[in-house]
Amino acid sequence: MSGALELRIGGIDVVEIRRLNEYSEADQIALGGYGYSSMERYIVTKEENAKSVTIRTNLVELEAPYNKVWPVRQEDFDYYDEIVSQGLSFGAYIEEKLVGVAICNRSDWNNTLWVTNFHVSERHRRLGIGSKLMGKVFVQAQEMGFRIIELETQNTNVPAISFYYSLGFELDGIDLSFYTNNSAADEEVAFFMKRRVI
Repeated sequence: MSGALELRIGGIDVVEIRRLNEYSEADQIALGGYGYSSMERYIVTKEENAKSVTIRTNLVELEAPYNKVWPVRQEDFDYYDEIVSQGLSFGAYIEEKLVGVAICNRSDWNNTLWVTNFHVSERHRRLGIGSKLMGKVFVQAQEMGFRIIELETQNTNVPAISFYYSLGFELDGIDLSFYTNNSAADEEVAFFMKRRVI
């Protein structure tokens, strides 16, 4: 496995991608902006009868931004502690300050590397940091022989979906009741995106 990866911005080595040893609630708060805003969403519809099921997505513009902010919960960080201890997660650092994370969890039964939490601080987005961070995850997945990298996002998080598409991910599954019983009608729908490794 190769060592740390440095990213040049403006001709200066300022960002280092390296293995994440811990991830705390304080780290998440310091990254800030744990959520997203989108002026678009994918409307998901389902047609079903005894002979066929069709699920469609249609990207539409919104009249007002859809804003989402996740709460910072201690139980999430207890879970992250378990995952980070596997040694498969990475952080992006500027002068030892954490500016992005890719927390990855192995799923041995189907040889999949799950990206459980992927986040770049809002101040450091659109600088190539997220792409380099996910690139490091991909290299690791190749070296360890995982067949696929998988993550979950929402139909309302169009900026993330577009970003993942740009990195070679594809929409590979939709769960209409992953969050609530009426998600397809008026709430968030889970999109599962995957990138094949081998």
